[in-house]
Amino acid sequence: MICEFKKYGAVPREVYSGMEPGRKFYTHEKMFKELSQYMEGVKNATGWNVAEAVKELLQKFVK
Repeated sequence: MICEFKKYGAVPREVYSGMEPGRKFYTHEKMFKELSQYMEGVKNATGWNVAEAVKELLQKFVK
């Protein structure tokens, strides 16, 4: 995150909270479910670029 702050700057929470409209709290349920399913697949396979794939999944949810 520090690198992102240096690159783009920080935004006050009042301006952008990162939550979807109408939400009062953060939820990582969808992200956790998708990561869990992915990691279960990784456990059963070989030769996958796990670090890059996990990074892509996190970028999808953490904006």
